[in-house]
Amino acid sequence: MFVSANGTKLELFGGGKPKEPGEGEGKVGFPHVALLVDDVDGEYERLKALGVEFDTPPTDAGAGIRLAFFKDPDGNRFEIIKFGE
Repeated sequence: MFVSANGTKLELFGGGKPKEPGEGEGKVGFPHVALLVDDVDGEYERLKALGVEFDTPPTDAGAGIRLAFFKDPDGNRFEIIKFGE
């Protein structure tokens, strides 16, 4: 589900279930901040040149979506994404 206001779009993921005992630590769901860009590959190269380490390089996700993921120094996950035309 998307919530939009003043040119900003927030995507909310529903569902998920609590982890069972022994499934490991961490949060349930898919917590990250997505940044909409015009050129995922160009931003990937620019950020890599600045020392950002990506855990997912630019990838086609279907339906014209291209994305890449990285973590900030505190371990927060970020996505750069471009939706298909």
